[in-house]
Amino acid sequence: MGADGGPGSRPPRPAHGGPSACVRYSPQDRHALDATHVAELRATASRYPSDRRLRRLIAELRAHSERFAGLWDSGAMADPHQVSRKTVDHPQVGSVTLDCDVLSVTGSNLRIIMYTAEPGTQDAERLALLAVVGTQTFPGRPKGRHHPGHAPVGGGGGAVRGG
Repeated sequence: MGADGGPGSRPPRPAHGGPSACVRYSPQDRHALDATHVAELRATASRYPSDRRLRRLIAELRAHSERFAGLWDSGAMADPHQVSRKTVDHPQVGSVTLDCDVLSVTGSNLRIIMYTAEPGTQDAERLALLAVVGTQTFPGRPKGRHHPGHAPVGGGGGAVRGG
């Protein structure tokens, strides 16, 4: 599949191997999210029936996840994921509850995900703090990257390389 969802791009890989490490879900929310991921993958598979990589991904997920296999085999179609609320356990700022809005671009596979916090709340303050976390050097916490003009803690640093 390409950047537009055609051949060459990567479809989203639903997380059916276990609970999320960072986002807390109720059992009902987890099930709804899983059903949505499977429904979106099913819709993608119907748009690109000859995509071998996509068929291989689906076969792999069915073979390694009973939950995925059950949802896939049920043929159930979930409502498109549009709005939800998530609590993220961030390692530097703690728990942050965010509204998650998914905007879909009609006629394409493009989805824009926006995370926002209710203005004036502790969650909004923590989200604002995340805008600067990583640009600061905290004592006792060596980082591989540092803010330009500041010496890295512990002598580390250097260029960040993409992977």
